[in-house]
Amino acid sequence: MLYRAMYMARIRSILQCQVDRYVLDLAVIDGERRLSVEVDGERYHLDWSGELCCRDQTRNQRLLELGWDVMRFWVYQSRDDIDNCLQRVCQWVEEHPDPGSHSSRGC
Repeated sequence: MLYRAMYMARIRSILQCQVDRYVLDLAVIDGERRLSVEVDGERYHLDWSGELCCRDQTRNQRLLELGWDVMRFWVYQSRDDIDNCLQRVCQWVEEHPDPGSHSSRGC
């Protein structure tokens, strides 16, 4: 759903993009800028031990070290509040446009 909404807003993303040892849900590459968009699903919500949260924090830190920004949404947000999710991604795209970027933006 989020991929389709981003596509309709002319934000091009890559599904299941491999970065380091991780597979990103969605990757937005805007010149030198990079955004990982993660959608945490049902399994994440059912993990009461906190293990998945710790793994995500480690993953986020590694991506930041590699020069990526990270944005996370609950699956429920992407389903029930897609407009807000899309607005956050659009803000990132518009926030600091890369002067060398030739990507199309429709936000």
